[in-house]
Amino acid sequence: MLTSDLTIIDYAQRRRVLGRRADIRLARALRHRVPLHAKLRQRIQRGLQARRQQIRHWQDGTFVARTITLPRAA
Repeated sequence: MLTSDLTIIDYAQRRRVLGRRADIRLARALRHRVPLHAKLRQRIQRGLQARRQQIRHWQDGTFVARTITLPRAA
């Protein structure tokens, strides 16, 4: 969906830039070798970190803030 401040040409330019960035990231990842034990350690640490989010819900005539822990996306 186009917004009034961006034209079709702006969106096309943005797509080209994002595509180049993805190519640069892939090339960098292929050049930079990470040992398997380091990859496993990073994945385990990422999995152990819980994501917290504060939600507000209506209860007894007022909003109550409550912190919930979201499951980590794979």
